[in-house]
Amino acid sequence: MKSWGGFSHYERIALRFLIALLLIGSGVRWYKHRQLSKVLTVHGTEQPALPVTDSLFYQQPTPENPLNLNSADRHHLELLPGIGPVRAERIIAYRDKNGLFKEIDDLTEVYGIGPKTIRQIRKLVTVE
Repeated sequence: MKSWGGFSHYERIALRFLIALLLIGSGVRWYKHRQLSKVLTVHGTEQPALPVTDSLFYQQPTPENPLNLNSADRHHLELLPGIGPVRAERIIAYRDKNGLFKEIDDLTEVYGIGPKTIRQIRKLVTVE
């Protein structure tokens, strides 16, 4: 028996469920956006808050603002082309075990990083 716009009883239940999921998802998205838009005061200046766990909100390395391989955390390293979570962890593990990088080419000692990757990131990184 069709009613309520031609939907059966079970279709109405499914439609209500989908609408509820949409509303819950929208609420969660609004809440996260609200949390990210809070402002922190650092040394008397206002700066947008950065989430600690999401690399999408970190500043992308550029030739004018290169990433220091000796101090970068996993989330910063993942911003580099060809470097995902596994390679980033390998870089950090290598750095912890062998000390700071002396030059960018030292990255070839990290398993999974070769000349091609180094060519991709050379202008975006530094060792200080």
